[in-house]
Amino acid sequence: MPLYREYLTDAETGAQPQIRMMGLDKAQRSTLTLNHGAYYIDTTQNCTSQGGCSTCQPDLQDPNNCIVTGNWRQTIFQEDQTYYVFFIYAKASTHQTYDIYVGPGLEDQLKVTPVRVYIPGDYKFTDVSNGGWAKITGKPASGVVRVTVDLSGETDVFKNSKPKFCQPASFCALKGPSDNQVCGCKPGNPQCTDDAVCAWGSHELDCPMDLKDLNKMACYGFSFTMPHGFKAPELPTTPDASLFVNYTKDPYFAKGKVTFINDSSKVSRSGGACDYPNVPMQP
Repeated sequence: MPLYREYLTDAETGAQPQIRMMGLDKAQRSTLTLNHGAYYIDTTQNCTSQGGCSTCQPDLQDPNNCIVTGNWRQTIFQEDQTYYVFFIYAKASTHQTYDIYVGPGLEDQLKVTPVRVYIPGDYKFTDVSNGGWAKITGKPASGVVRVTVDLSGETDVFKNSKPKFCQPASFCALKGPSDNQVCGCKPGNPQCTDDAVCAWGSHELDCPMDLKDLNKMACYGFSFTMPHGFKAPELPTTPDASLFVNYTKDPYFAKGKVTFINDSSKVSRSGGACDYPNVPMQP
């Protein structure tokens, strides 16, 4: 399934860059995305554009399952079906937009709901109707609905997840004032002599914990249900050109906002791997 990047560099003006999302054999597709980025989810692919169609034969041992036959595993969006987008590596600063094609005249029928998903393991999705971090925010082109994800209201969840990621508990512990604790060597453990060994454990969280069950991680995301009457067109539809703009139109990427600095404290944490002798600068 193609995912288009809508923010362009100066050299990409007029282009429509995309990536084919990868996936395990678990009915999922994944890729990396950029914070404050804007993306177009191509729901217009059909059997023809993806090399043919498989069939699903009833599973006699499990009436809720079917057995896929054929050489292909298509990604084809269907009417009234619900699909999920979630983030394994999110932060309270995560802010992204996703444009979803539903077809002309069906824009008002797309249903979007904030969700959290329990991983690893069962991929259990739970609707959080009052979550507020995923909302429909516009219809930027004919047949397209825009969903904005903003996790700034979830700061406390990420902050309270730090203890979970300060591991191993026999070696590391949170240290410092309660409002700004960092993961460092556990006091009294003579084997740990450098706080940097533990620092990254809680510095870059993956999915934060579910505060109702501290043994589970619950990733943030949203679901969308394709409108009744949606059908992938005979030929995949090229995204509207107006969706693709220079990245600096977003104030987040304005000159002076995204910079690299030489910070000796962070260099020591990474063992020098992220040290830039000459700091990269935006033109």
